[in-house]
Amino acid sequence: MYLDPALRTLAKKAALPPDGWATVGTAVSVLSFIYFVHNGFNIGIGPTLSILIGYYDQIVSFFLGSLKPYIEIALRSLGWPITLHPHWKHIFVLLALYFLSGFKVELAEYRAGRTSSPIFRLLLGLSITSITSVTVGAIPLTRTGHPTNFLAAAIPLFLVSVNDFLLRAWRGLFARQYETQRVGSSAQTWWEYVRPAARGIGIRMLIGLVVIFGLLFLFAGQIASPGLACLAVIVIYLAIYQLYLGVVELSSLRQANETTAAASLRSRGLMIGFTIFRVVLWSALLMSVEKGKDLLLQ
Repeated sequence: MYLDPALRTLAKKAALPPDGWATVGTAVSVLSFIYFVHNGFNIGIGPTLSILIGYYDQIVSFFLGSLKPYIEIALRSLGWPITLHPHWKHIFVLLALYFLSGFKVELAEYRAGRTSSPIFRLLLGLSITSITSVTVGAIPLTRTGHPTNFLAAAIPLFLVSVNDFLLRAWRGLFARQYETQRVGSSAQTWWEYVRPAARGIGIRMLIGLVVIFGLLFLFAGQIASPGLACLAVIVIYLAIYQLYLGVVELSSLRQANETTAAASLRSRGLMIGFTIFRVVLWSALLMSVEKGKDLLLQ
């Protein structure tokens, strides 16, 4: 049976990391996501995953934990006396994966001479990651109050939206000709190029806020840590949104005599969406296997 090589490649990208560094990033992010699900929804993960989560937490604490006192001192000197709570490290890990996946996609385009955005995207992404993890990390998620937990999930969603808008604005200033040709846009001015994305980003943020509010309103009393649970839901929401963007732009990316699968390999949205989707997929598989093993041993 003949299978389009591009379709095989696409399936691999959806399920498997493309290289060694991506494998490490995916593995760390999977454990980070399981941390949010486990502590947010109080879902049992079994002894094997508990051990892995423990090792993961030690490794992340070794690399990021040493920065904690310096961050707190720096912010206190600026008049913001805060204490960073443990979840700040895990937010940093997941957001770093999200933004680095976008950087890798654009770096590949840059090496092919097609875009000028990867360095700006990297610096902007790292800035947003740092600001988000520190801001949300200062919120004690042991509290069950709606405003506190709502903020814990709304802040990442808002700052990711700010990142996406600034990235679009940068492209509109420095790479508009390439970007409009890439998707067949007729935008002639900066605002004509930026406006559709700004509208879409605003709608995405509004829907996300409604999802967060609904989750808190309906299930806050039944969830161990509503803030962490909402953060896990936001990760899934961002994956779905990126995949949606990728599907939408396929009709513009697809060239004559090119299959949909081949065009999909050039879609930023799909490549970024697959990166996040892999984390959710492998997290679900590992938790299911661990749960199944526990049931068999009972």
